[in-house]
Amino acid sequence: MHEHDRGDGPEPLNVSTRNVNLIVDFCKKKSISQDALLSGLGYPESYLTSPDNWIPFSVFREISKRARVLHDNDPRVFYDIGIAEQHAVTFAAG
Repeated sequence: MHEHDRGDGPEPLNVSTRNVNLIVDFCKKKSISQDALLSGLGYPESYLTSPDNWIPFSVFREISKRARVLHDNDPRVFYDIGIAEQHAVTFAAG
């Protein structure tokens, strides 16, 4: 168990790893490795990609920064992630 798993670490666990999966799935479609996004963050990749876990905002912010850098600092990357997710949900429901 990671020290933050109990929520009694220095930062609250206030971001669902479901949000991490949105970024990871989008990056995989763009041939960006999961390791480039998730390595060295103090959590195993399996923890960060399980939809049932929570992480501190600072960890999510670092993942977000890496995603933007890996997309050539494109300020629209998170808009594109949102659109891709909306299409995936619409397609799955339809």
